[in-house]
Amino acid sequence: MVVLMGLEPMEEAVFLASLAKLVADPLPVQGRETVQIQIEPGCEDRVDQSGIVYLADSCPQRLQLVAEVLARDLVLAHYETRIAKVFDSVEPLAVSLSRGSLRKLKTKELLSQIGEVLLAEHRMVGRVELLESPEVLWIKPELERLFIRLEREYDLTGRNRALDRKLEVISDTAETLLDLIQTRSSMKVEWYIVGLILFELLISIFQMVRS
Repeated sequence: MVVLMGLEPMEEAVFLASLAKLVADPLPVQGRETVQIQIEPGCEDRVDQSGIVYLADSCPQRLQLVAEVLARDLVLAHYETRIAKVFDSVEPLAVSLSRGSLRKLKTKELLSQIGEVLLAEHRMVGRVELLESPEVLWIKPELERLFIRLEREYDLTGRNRALDRKLEVISDTAETLLDLIQTRSSMKVEWYIVGLILFELLISIFQMVRS
């Protein structure tokens, strides 16, 4: 995640191009978030209705805090896109589970869905840091009010909770699908055992008749 301030479009393009060779497995579509910062000496740090951030001064800690929130906003947007795709594919399965109509699905298809769910959960591990206090607040705790206002502006907490709810549905569905696969496997084994017993009985009866 890169946050740039005060660069012209050409300067920004050159800088990002210089970083390209250092990035492993880049995303196919790059996310972008911008915000206008207005410096008003002596004013109260705030965010107005149009989204403009007003700062009392341009000290590095204030700018770093704004950059931190912008980065978190982009990370959340990235996770929201990924989880939305998995959730859209899992939601019909959850509905089918509630209606008891999953019998027609093959085990291979179910395992594919479970794989997508587990991969999504793995990718979401880093998200736990999104609501932690930025390190800059350890240096300047008086900036906490600015952080709270920025957090509310980008609704970081609400979006994080929405992701939690979707992940819970995804996780519960995956667990139920695994139980379903195990039940199917157990039933197959039981039928195999019953078949073997019947086969042995038929052989025994055939031998008794012949004797």
